[in-house]
Amino acid sequence: MIDLPLMQPPPPDPSLTNLLVTRDPFVQTFEADALDPADFGHLAHLRVAFGLLAERPFLDACAVMRRGLIGLAERAGQARRYHETVTIAFMSLINERRIRGGFTAWEPFIAAHPELTERGFLARYYSTARLESALARSSFVLPEQSASGPEIPRGQ
Repeated sequence: MIDLPLMQPPPPDPSLTNLLVTRDPFVQTFEADALDPADFGHLAHLRVAFGLLAERPFLDACAVMRRGLIGLAERAGQARRYHETVTIAFMSLINERRIRGGFTAWEPFIAAHPELTERGFLARYYSTARLESALARSSFVLPEQSASGPEIPRGQ
């Protein structure tokens, strides 16, 4: 495994910040590495991902999320807990739904997409064996072709 240096978070993209009235203080606390890992459950992951994606280009948001999650895991004494495929898969799913629905605020977004909070949601796209593999933990892997996720309408 190649150990890449952690990047500093890029500043918010000015062309995207007009989508938000104000930055989510919870996201700011995440970026400042000031969250307690014990208080950072699945819903908190989703909220931070939404906030980062609303204010940054996709790849920049993913880099900030990765850095923050690795930091949280290290502070919790579980440095190897970070999972690259789970992170990028959720970032992709959130971003697609956010853009398609024109969502600019967290609460309406998660109310419209409660499926993202379901335990085992990624099983719609990944087999257990694939998701639990060492490769999937360390590097993003695509879902199997036979995955039964929601169909994307043509032309969208």
